[in-house]
Amino acid sequence: MPYIGPAPAKELVLDADGDTIITSDADDQINVKVGGAEDFRISANTLSVLSGTTLNIDSGATIANSGTATGFAGVDTSGTPADNQLAIFTDADTVEGDSNLTYDGTDLILAGGNINVDSGKGIDFSATADSNAGMTSELFGDYEEGVYNPTLVGSTSGSFSLLGTDDTLAYTKIGRMVYIQGYLFPNVDNSCLGAMRISLPTTPATLPDLSDYSVTWCYVQNHGGSFTNPSLIILPALAYAQMQDVSDAGVKANMDGDDVDDSWQMILNFNYISS
Repeated sequence: MPYIGPAPAKELVLDADGDTIITSDADDQINVKVGGAEDFRISANTLSVLSGTTLNIDSGATIANSGTATGFAGVDTSGTPADNQLAIFTDADTVEGDSNLTYDGTDLILAGGNINVDSGKGIDFSATADSNAGMTSELFGDYEEGVYNPTLVGSTSGSFSLLGTDDTLAYTKIGRMVYIQGYLFPNVDNSCLGAMRISLPTTPATLPDLSDYSVTWCYVQNHGGSFTNPSLIILPALAYAQMQDVSDAGVKANMDGDDVDDSWQMILNFNYISS
C-alpha cells in the first residue's frame, strides 16, 4: 500500500557534532560520511570505497574471495604458474609463471638461457670453510675462452713475423687463472734484438713474496741453435712471456734473435695468474 505520512528523513546523524552521518543523496543509495567527507557509498550489490579513503585490514582478519576480484589497477596475476615455476613480471603490471625458471625446494633450475653477471660480480663461496689463512678471495668472477694472435718482439727492438696459418694461440681464463696453448711459426726476422718476448692475452698479477713468478718449458724446433732447456718466464705486471734457456749447470740466459734462424717453430702450453 502507498506510504501515508511525512516524508522519511534522508539523514541520520551519528555524533553530536553532526559531521559523521549516513545519508541518502540519491535514490537506492546510502552514503557514509565521516568528519565531513564521504568515505563509503552503498548501492545495489556494490560497496564503493571512495578516493582518499584507506581500507585497513587488521592483523588476524581474513579477506575471503569466493568469486572474482576485478577492476584493480595493480598487478594482473591471472596467469597461474605451474608447479615449481617462479613468477616473473612479463610487463609492468602482469605476473606469470616462467617454465624456464623453476625451484623444487632444493634446486633452482634455469633452462634455455644463461646467468648474466655484472662486471666485478660473480659466485660467492664465502660460506665454505677456508683452506688456509692466506685466503684473499672466495669470489668466482670470470670465465672467458677464445684465441688471440700474439706478437713476438725483441726487448731492445725488432720482431719476428709469424706465418699466417700458424700465428694463433688458444686461451681459457677461469677466475684469475689463464691457460694458453698452441703452435707458432716465426718465419721472418725483422731485426729482432734482445730477449724474445711473446705477448699474453691478459696482464699477469702482482702478488706478494715473488709468488707471481711463473716459468714453463717450451718446445722449440728447427731453430738452428743449441738450447738445453728453452723456457718461458712470466713476470708480474708485464703482458708478455720472455724466452730463456737454462744450462745443465743452472745458468740462465735470455734467448734473443741471434740464437735462432730466420725461420723456426715452437709449441706452447702454460698457465699463469692474471691481474
